[in-house]
Amino acid sequence: MPTELQKERELTKFNPKELNYFLEGSQERSEIISNMVEQMQKDPILKVDASYYNLTKDQQREVTAKKIARLSRYFEHEYPDQQAQRLSILGVFDPQVFTRIGVNLGLFVSCVRGNGTNSQFFYWTINKGIDKLRGIYGCFGMTELAHGSNVQGIETTATFDEDTDEFVINTPHIGATKWWIGGAAHSATHCSVYARLKVKGKDYGVKTFVVPLRDSNHDLEPGVTVGDIGAKMGRDGIDNGWIPGYRAHEFWDFRIGFIKTQFEIFQLVSKIFLKKIDDLKFEEVEKIWFGLLENFKNLKIYSNDGYNENCIELIKNMILVLQNIKFLDQTENAQIYKASCDKMDEIYPQLKKEFMESGQPEAKQEEANEEVKQEEEGK
Repeated sequence: MPTELQKERELTKFNPKELNYFLEGSQERSEIISNMVEQMQKDPILKVDASYYNLTKDQQREVTAKKIARLSRYFEHEYPDQQAQRLSILGVFDPQVFTRIGVNLGLFVSCVRGNGTNSQFFYWTINKGIDKLRGIYGCFGMTELAHGSNVQGIETTATFDEDTDEFVINTPHIGATKWWIGGAAHSATHCSVYARLKVKGKDYGVKTFVVPLRDSNHDLEPGVTVGDIGAKMGRDGIDNGWIPGYRAHEFWDFRIGFIKTQFEIFQLVSKIFLKKIDDLKFEEVEKIWFGLLENFKNLKIYSNDGYNENCIELIKNMILVLQNIKFLDQTENAQIYKASCDKMDEIYPQLKKEFMESGQPEAKQEEANEEVKQEEEGK
């Protein structure tokens, strides 16, 4: 005997499949989504049945973590559009898993995209693997206990310490505790923290800071406190928490340094290398030098027009310093110099002539110029 729902469906005057093709944009796209639905329904980890709602809070969170790990395997082989389709389907039949991923990919990533530079966005998303649900896992630290999501009323502070080149993140009182932060209780490794920027006593308003919560072993960083808000109807798979809280009348005091671009890190290591070179053994100098050259190669991603000119200038200056301290004049170091020229030729061919002129001992200069000339004539 047909059910009431079946009777109503029989009365429809349009083709449901054709309507679906229209809503999805095309028959091809509709079929792709249908295949995804079937795939996820049959997946032994992602599937949902009635027993799902009888699990305890801890069981829900364990299952949710396994589902996120499972989805990351799908994400490895999918483009962003396909990932968005899969998440849209997930939001229909498993909202708590969808919400937990949404905090990471939606709130945390969007915060970095909207408030950071292009290089910072690349560093925290693509470079860290967050777009594939791997590497790091972010949460969104905006809401505070005393005033909810009133951003202008946020009281967490980020005071710039000029002596250490760091920001000191501080919760001045219990009302400023970050509250109801999805993912904070157990899973998040980083948090996009909304805090009032203070420099030399002046309040510059609310800014955002990426703050590490847990280390590579998933242990809390020193100075960080988190707590679990507890059970909530229909959403126990989401580990909402409070951070950093109020402990034994001691306020949280956590320091974070500036997010360095690759060039800034490269520049810093280079300066340390040159400062300490007199104390280094030949093998140590060789290892560090080639490491710097390899990093120089990777810096290409930060310039649309080629390699960062500041990096080129830094490499040339380092060659001059090495020459001035007679490092390149030593017989045993000739191997490093030749290999360095070969490496630079791989990295940036146009630089080879300048590179060799900057660092080659004078006795070898004429031979080097002739080599470059022959190469140019052969192209």
